Amino acid sequence: MSKPALDAPDPTAPQLRQIRGAGSPWTVPRGEWLIDGSDYEWQDRAACRGADTDLFFPERGESTKTAKATCAQCDVRSACLDFAIAHRIKFGVWGGMSDRQRRQVMRERGA
Repeated sequence: MSKPALDAPDPTAPQLRQIRGAGSPWTVPRGEWLIDGSDYEWQDRAACRGADTDLFFPERGESTKTAKATCAQCDVRSACLDFAIAHRIKFGVWGGMSDRQRRQVMRERGA
């Protein structure tokens, strides 16, 4: 599955939207999570599957508590976090961690 260009959204998929964040290369259908062409079956089992994605991509200064509470109950939290770190995702809550927390983990891992 190829990602649609940010400047030319797929006219057959009007629900596509850009995840918040300047320069973010990811677009996803509202209420769905990114699958980048590989088989990431863990995403089908994520506690956030079908949740409002705005909770996981808050504006600057908005709370991440609800997103992190959802992640705390998730069986695939570590796979999600590993995915975000491996793909250097800069925005949002992934695996129960904010972008700032993930950057700290990456520094600690030497990634």
